Amino acid sequence: MANSRLNALDEQAEPILSRLRERWDDERAWTAFYEVFRPQVVAMLFYRGVRSAVERDELTAEVFFRFLATSEWASNWGSLPTAEAVRKYLVGKASSLASHAAEKRQRRANLEHEMTEVEVERASLTAARDHAMYLDLLDILNELDEPDRKLLWCYYELHFSLGALADHYGIKYSAAGVRLHRVRRKILARLREKSGPKRKKPESSGHM
Repeated sequence: MANSRLNALDEQAEPILSRLRERWDDERAWTAFYEVFRPQVVAMLFYRGVRSAVERDELTAEVFFRFLATSEWASNWGSLPTAEAVRKYLVGKASSLASHAAEKRQRRANLEHEMTEVEVERASLTAARDHAMYLDLLDILNELDEPDRKLLWCYYELHFSLGALADHYGIKYSAAGVRLHRVRRKILARLREKSGPKRKKPESSGHM
């Protein structure tokens, strides 16, 4: 029974992946991608012991962000594999993140002074990015439209859950996840543009 459900999921996802192989900037396809694979990611997080809905939302967003940022297909979306392979990647990443989250919760429980979630994310960001990329990220955040900046502010600084975001903006729960997903993708795309190889200016051929 479980296999038949997974097969149905893969059949539903395959046309979406086909669209993304042809056009990686197809916003509707990315939205459909998020919506079709999200339930499997959430289910794995719950299975691995992530009982907090807020933490599941955060880890789910992280799973998709890592897919976009670090998967082997991120540099060439035309090479996207089968739906089954993508699903296994996302579910495997969710399982790994759930394990790390459990270890982190245990470590925090033993600390006399607990760090806030925002401090943890900032520490992780500092460790994962060099100084130049961090400055690029600040520039990108400043370039965002006001609605996108407000969305990130509510999620990261005010600790809004996806449910709280949905209530705040008067939209559906899934729509809140999609909006957050789009903003993350927009930031990642701009970061790649800024950190990509820069062309050297041609040397002057004039004679003194």
